[in-house]
Amino acid sequence: MTLPNKALLEVRRDIDAGRLDAAEENCRHIVQSVPQQSEAWNLLGWIQCQQGNLSEAIDAIRKAIAIHPDDAELHRNLGYVHAANVDFESAIECYRHALTLNPEDVDAHNSLGVALKQSGQLDLAAEHLREALRLRPDIPTLYQNLAEILRLQGTLDEATKLYEQAVQIAPNNAAFKNGLGILLQLDGKLKQAIARFQEALVLEPDHPLYAHNLAEAQKAFRTDEAAIVHCRDILRSMPDSVEAHLNMGDVYLAQNDVQQAATHFGRAVALQPGNALAHNKLASALIDLGDFDAAKTHLEKAVRLHPEFAEAYFNLSDLVIQGKYCFSAQMLAKIESLLSGGRVPLKAASIMHFALGNNLDKQGKYDEAFCAFHTGNQIQQKLGEEFGILFDLELHRRNTDECIAFFDASYFDKPPPGGVDSELPIFVIGMPRCGSTLVEQIIASHPNAATAGELPEIGRLVQELSKTHHHDDAFPHCLSNVDAQTIHDLASQYLSNLSKHGKDSTRIVDKALSNFFYLGFLFTLLPKARIIHCRRDPMDIGLSCYFRRFGSVNWSWSLESIGAYYREYNRLMEHWSKVFPSQIYDLHYEKLIADPETMSRELIHFCGLSWSDRCLEFYKNRDAVKTSSRIQVREPIYKTSSGRWKNYAAHLEPYKKAIEGSDNPPII
Repeated sequence: MTLPNKALLEVRRDIDAGRLDAAEENCRHIVQSVPQQSEAWNLLGWIQCQQGNLSEAIDAIRKAIAIHPDDAELHRNLGYVHAANVDFESAIECYRHALTLNPEDVDAHNSLGVALKQSGQLDLAAEHLREALRLRPDIPTLYQNLAEILRLQGTLDEATKLYEQAVQIAPNNAAFKNGLGILLQLDGKLKQAIARFQEALVLEPDHPLYAHNLAEAQKAFRTDEAAIVHCRDILRSMPDSVEAHLNMGDVYLAQNDVQQAATHFGRAVALQPGNALAHNKLASALIDLGDFDAAKTHLEKAVRLHPEFAEAYFNLSDLVIQGKYCFSAQMLAKIESLLSGGRVPLKAASIMHFALGNNLDKQGKYDEAFCAFHTGNQIQQKLGEEFGILFDLELHRRNTDECIAFFDASYFDKPPPGGVDSELPIFVIGMPRCGSTLVEQIIASHPNAATAGELPEIGRLVQELSKTHHHDDAFPHCLSNVDAQTIHDLASQYLSNLSKHGKDSTRIVDKALSNFFYLGFLFTLLPKARIIHCRRDPMDIGLSCYFRRFGSVNWSWSLESIGAYYREYNRLMEHWSKVFPSQIYDLHYEKLIADPETMSRELIHFCGLSWSDRCLEFYKNRDAVKTSSRIQVREPIYKTSSGRWKNYAAHLEPYKKAIEGSDNPPII
């Protein structure tokens, strides 16, 4: 063995033993005695990179390349150092040079993909990682890296499958389990996500991010201060973690603190400008806050980074509906090309059809718009069939029957004791798209009122009562023989959570529309609660529900099921009006927009508040609005949405038949 080779062997031993200073000294001796020893220059550069001396590392590896310019590995190593120096442009150039010398260099394909991802070139990044996987399908990290790119592009189904393959190859890798959990949670599969996070923590019990992710999934985005505490702990240990800021933003969104959510989404964008998902999240929060111009900028950035990003196109289409944006011809051509090509995942295809429908509706192309919305809903139906989550009308009818039978007049003649006589909550209920956001904002504009948005608390308390106190009885039978202390505790818990949304307010709106199903339970807890029932022409409601992408709201995927759901809602509301008519105020949307001041004064009087002219200027309220009407409610009242169904009358016969049924009067 020659002297340089013996010395290089000693250098490698020092490196393996962690003796980097000794290894560096030996390398310097070698290059001083044999300046043409390229491997010594290469090793010296690697050592200096590990020590953080990046400029010296770049010089050393360049000297190695000068000796052997056709060595692909040397160009790849130089790329590593540039990437460590956050110079992704130079790193990309080095990796590409390496691939011209060796097109099957798996490490170069992988590293180039990662560098392209960091620079925001997601499509090219995915191409190189797919090639790396073709060459070496046995390396689990390649699956992870490609999955992370697809996650940023919003292609969750394929990303999840890739992580599952990585876990299959390396079942004891905690990072793979955690990554899979994140994707499952993003896709709404919370139970599976929780299991993966738990498995990751078994493998690495002290990892703070895994603990945070588990806590977040377990809370299922409930309004729980502990979720904020967990996220803050993570950010203290990893202040520059994009994922942690996105998680923190999601938790704040769940608590209706959109301003704080936007702050963290903005931080994520600043840390990683090439992250399309972060741009879209920030834009959506900005729309909630009424900052439409800034939202447009971030949405356009998102689709430039990821031209197949369905959610970003849909958010832009939300702005189109209200005349705040116009799709470019190039954008529309891209959406139509993606849909006609058949390469888009089903969920994304459904979202894009809704975006097209919004644009066509705005243009007055009503038949084409209906076709787009119909296709989007048909895809939702297909996905529902695959996952077994279709609307079960018979079950829904049985639940309504049981609710009516249990909460009869005799129940309210002598309700269970323990309720709290608070006038703080105002419950706004009804069908989606009934004008409830307008009503909410009119009330919340009063100086003594606030809104908590759509709180999930009443439904959650029902579940808590069923599981904790009468675990064998589903609602409403879980209320049988319930003791006064339990009722009082549940009411106090609700009021405690509600009061966080308006500390100095005497009235706080809870606009969870589906609370209409729980009115009997609600009055048991809060017998002095005020109920505002928002009513609207059922034809306009049905059309708007069908045209609005409600995601997991499975009854909204067909005109027939919307009509059937409306019938059951109307049947239950008629029952509530009979058993406690004086506490429910019916407010008709058409009357409100025809005579805003008279109806608003009547509304505010019902709430037990003195009149304030600010209630007529609700559109000046800068509070966040997270509902489907978040853009519309920023404008003064207008009447163009009333009677909109007439543009689509030829397509609505299935809905009309379903809503009329055999025992309802005809709809005119």
